[in-house]
Amino acid sequence: MTTPDIPLLQRGALASLSEQLAGHYAQRIRSRSLAAGTRLPSVRAAAAQHGLAPSTVVAAYDLLQAQGLAEARRQRGFFVRGAAATGAPAQPSAAPVRGASCGARRLCWCAARRRTTWPR
Repeated sequence: MTTPDIPLLQRGALASLSEQLAGHYAQRIRSRSLAAGTRLPSVRAAAAQHGLAPSTVVAAYDLLQAQGLAEARRQRGFFVRGAAATGAPAQPSAAPVRGASCGARRLCWCAARRRTTWPR
């Protein structure tokens, strides 16, 4: 999916690049120009399209997940969450952790994804 209507991201703005990208997608989801179940661009495609690092796009998609607007499907990508398009409140899949071991200063989902047991 291509999204040519994404405005240029401002590198010196108060909001980070990931917040700007997430804000744009959030606006499109809330205005219903992205319907429930619509696949968001892949991380690599979005990074290449906007000249960003893939980690910046992942951070933007994680913000959308935290807001309950998108969901990640294993091996398939990120999709607009069904409840987001209908206006129903959505619950994130896991609670964000502050001050996680990855060094994130804002929301961090790495602790929720960390394995508790390792295969032998």
